[in-house]
Amino acid sequence: KMMAPTRARHALSRLAARAFSDSADASAATQRAELYKASMKHVRAGMGWSVEAIAAGAQDLGWSPGAHGIYARGAAELVEDFARETNAAVRQQLLDTPAVEGQPTADKLRHAIDLRLDRLKPYASSWAQAIALQALPHNVRHTAHTVGEAVDITWDYGHDMLALP
Repeated sequence: KMMAPTRARHALSRLAARAFSDSADASAATQRAELYKASMKHVRAGMGWSVEAIAAGAQDLGWSPGAHGIYARGAAELVEDFARETNAAVRQQLLDTPAVEGQPTADKLRHAIDLRLDRLKPYASSWAQAIALQALPHNVRHTAHTVGEAVDITWDYGHDMLALP
């Protein structure tokens, strides 16, 4: 007879834990997005792709500089967030301005690449540092994913196959 109430309590505990976990995940994603935005100001201002830029961003938000730990692999994850944001923005720009019918594939590819390069301009002085971080052995798997996504977006646009994800 005691089994049913105990099971019910465990089920409720699991549901509460899942709800807390989902809420915590959403909160962590929001904090990371805020920290990303604040940190990028410091990347542009000359601190480059560094833990120091992330810590300065945290301080701008009124957080402890130790909040840079939100990026477990440091500045490499900041570069990855930038790459993901760039991929999403370029995809959206390409979808918003479809290629002219009959436009040569090379011209469409050039346009897609130009859009990407325009997004990199504010970071040109430190982009070599970003690439170096991405090339580190422990970051290559993550880099391959974001670079592959960038190639897919460009290629799909050049061949009139670009669609929403």
